Amino acid sequence: MKTKDTLIQIVRNFFKAFDEKDFKKIKKICIPKTQMIHHNGVTTNTEEMCKVIEDTINWWPRKRKIWDFDFFSSDNLSVLGLKNQVTFSLPKNKIIEELYRETWIFNKINKVWKPVRIHYSSITQQKHSEEVK
Repeated sequence: MKTKDTLIQIVRNFFKAFDEKDFKKIKKICIPKTQMIHHNGVTTNTEEMCKVIEDTINWWPRKRKIWDFDFFSSDNLSVLGLKNQVTFSLPKNKIIEELYRETWIFNKINKVWKPVRIHYSSITQQKHSEEVK
């Protein structure tokens, strides 16, 4: 399997475990020091993120689409960019869609690719501006 395909599969496996609240799989995919930089600027590691998921009371059903991959790789370092759309199904037929642009940095540890830094941002604009309002 090509490195890009391997990394895409890791991301898909991570989100499957995430959505199913499967902490054992999340911890197997990541290393303890994996940094997750969230859309609001907060940083968590693997254990902290698992605790956040565990403590979330309203874990709504969701569907996820992952696509638009950008890829760079060297011997032991790879970067995978992607879009991640999550559609949450809330009570009373309320649907909320969130769209993120993500960058995953992987390091090859003992011949296995591991995410070491995951950063995502909400896509809220279609065009960038440096105007201060």
